[in-house]
Amino acid sequence: MAVQNEKNLTVSDPQTPPSRSILTYLIWIVGALILVIGVMIIWSVVSEPAAPRTSAERDLAQYEDLVKEQPQNAAARAGMGAALVQAGAYQRAVEQLNTAIKLGARPEYYVVLAEARVGLGDTKSAISALKKAQNMNESYGSAWYAEGKIYFDEGEYAKAIGPFNRTLGLEPSASDVNYLLGQSLEKLGKREAAIDAYRKAIKYLPDYAEAIDALEALGVKAEPQTTGDGH
Repeated sequence: MAVQNEKNLTVSDPQTPPSRSILTYLIWIVGALILVIGVMIIWSVVSEPAAPRTSAERDLAQYEDLVKEQPQNAAARAGMGAALVQAGAYQRAVEQLNTAIKLGARPEYYVVLAEARVGLGDTKSAISALKKAQNMNESYGSAWYAEGKIYFDEGEYAKAIGPFNRTLGLEPSASDVNYLLGQSLEKLGKREAAIDAYRKAIKYLPDYAEAIDALEALGVKAEPQTTGDGH
């Protein structure tokens, strides 16, 4: 019996002190909890949308919020469309601008729509949008300039001259338009007219390097054109 009792004691007594077993268990539990909480924190940070970093991204985020609050606000839709153009999201821009136009058409909406269409490579639709802007307001110079720029970029210099001249009729001091007009005229072999356009460009912007270089390439001294008004 004594042997039996000794065996029972041997079997029933744990090999490791109870306090140590509990401590080990608690350490394991705490470690597991820390790991789970850490994973949850990392996931929450990763899963949250990144905050806008650039001014363009901030503008887009603001317009998106405004459109959600005021879906019938044409100006908000157009602003969002312009921000999307800046972000290179041309198809989304077209959708927002078309909605803005349906809510309340304005010539500037058509000009931005044209820019989005150009981004998509659809210059025909872009020109159509600009014509609508011009019909709404013949004095809206941006619509004429944008049309001329499309033709210029496509190498259709003869077509570009008309819109550029219309722009200059509204904004004579637009040096960049005078320069592009000069480039178009030069491409068409109209040397003297091109020189006149370049001189007008540096009249309003004396340090316009591209216009100065264009004149010098034609063998002409880069002097701004003067007029009888003393300016």
